[in-house]
Amino acid sequence: MGILENCCFCVSLRAGTVICAIFSLVTSGLGLGWGIYQLYQAALHEDLLISPSYIHIGYCVAVSLWMFHVFTCIVLLASVCRSIRVLMIPYVIAIIVLIIAQFALGSLHLYIQILEGTDSVELIPFIVVTTLLAVSILDIYCLLVVISRWQDIRDDEVAYDRERAFSTHELVPSSPSHRNY
Repeated sequence: MGILENCCFCVSLRAGTVICAIFSLVTSGLGLGWGIYQLYQAALHEDLLISPSYIHIGYCVAVSLWMFHVFTCIVLLASVCRSIRVLMIPYVIAIIVLIIAQFALGSLHLYIQILEGTDSVELIPFIVVTTLLAVSILDIYCLLVVISRWQDIRDDEVAYDRERAFSTHELVPSSPSHRNY
């Protein structure tokens, strides 16, 4: 039995996993676009190859993670359609790394805000940090749904193997040499 029995209290785990894969695909696609846009804007105003800042290195790492996560979301959709649990593992690894990266990126934004020493809270960094936190919480829920689906498929495979072994055992006739007379 998995961590969750259904997704969103009413949807099956299979459908919930598809919903989570699509959600992750959309959010990672948006994050990828946002990260590329930030790097593009920085490249227009600064020479990133000569003197990259920590924030730009963070964006490069985030863009790479989002690209990998987009790929794993597509693989997750294929694994749900075919019920192949081993294809869910890259998504689980990618979402864990992405959650950690989202918290790190949010912390970096807050750190930069504190270093600038402004007394008032600026709106854009606050929105970025709040959005990253909200998406991270939803990503944690998606992780739980995918792990539950993985466990559900595993349980089905174990039950099938037991049933197959039991039915095969009954169909094999015992040889006369093993009978006790």
